[in-house]
Amino acid sequence: MREKEIRELFCAKISLELNRFKRWILKKEPQEIFDNAYRIDSTINIYERLMEKSEHMKKDEMMILLVFPNLLSFMYSNWIKKEDKSYDEYCSEIDETIDEICGNQRKEKIPA
Repeated sequence: MREKEIRELFCAKISLELNRFKRWILKKEPQEIFDNAYRIDSTINIYERLMEKSEHMKKDEMMILLVFPNLLSFMYSNWIKKEDKSYDEYCSEIDETIDEICGNQRKEKIPA
């Protein structure tokens, strides 16, 4: 596959994940939605950051992330564990998580 096609698939994957998340949230009671406001905002920010970052990602990184299950939820889980949550750190955490996921996948493919 060409890089452009993989980028389109990656963007479609995270768009589907975001839409699934939105449908899940909208089934909740109003108070539960309110209680999840930070999670909603963070998930949307993660999605937007990944969309921006996809323009500069390598083909192999996108291929690894393309098959990574529940990427937005995983990124949010990693993010919520951090104590200080500035926007710059938010972006850095997303970048570090991508590097970690892709690095682990590359190591698994290297024969011993």
